[in-house]
Amino acid sequence: MKTSNIEYTYDPAKPQLVIWEDGKPRGGFTGEYATKHLFELLSQNKKVSFMNIDKEKEKRKLTQNLMAVWVSLGIADMRRQIIAKYGVESTTQLTEQQLDMLLHEFSAKYQQEPTAEVRRQRSEVMTLLTRYGTYSSADDWARVNRFLIDKRIAGKLLFQMSVEEMQVLKRKLHKLIADKERKENEVKRQIMMN
Repeated sequence: MKTSNIEYTYDPAKPQLVIWEDGKPRGGFTGEYATKHLFELLSQNKKVSFMNIDKEKEKRKLTQNLMAVWVSLGIADMRRQIIAKYGVESTTQLTEQQLDMLLHEFSAKYQQEPTAEVRRQRSEVMTLLTRYGTYSSADDWARVNRFLIDKRIAGKLLFQMSVEEMQVLKRKLHKLIADKERKENEVKRQIMMN
């Protein structure tokens, strides 16, 4: 039988006592009931974490900023895949350090100025994406980002890739384009024969 890890957090500003089971909120108390249960837990020598209100506000702000960046990139719906590398299922379970890392990873403003070689490689990738049909206008960036961030394609956004990663991506795109053209030609041949 599996045992659950039960934790308690108390926010004196509300007052609110939250019961966590295996890292997920499972219930709690507010007001005078929260204070009463807090004293009961302390008398039973249970470990209770007291929330630092300023830290929670800061974490909430970081989470909102990260979501805004993901929305602007068109990849907000892929957040579960992105945060899976941290072993969590929700952005609320990320630590402040992990949120900072993700903000730096996905914010273009933190990226260094690309070299001429990087710009050339990006241009070649965009040309291949246009041939493949993923990119056709400036309104397609969300679709491009969702396509590229897929682990089977690149697992990263274009501005996050090194020259070597873009070269690998270009080989994949050449194969995808060849497969697509082969299928289209086969369909045309079938239509002509009928």
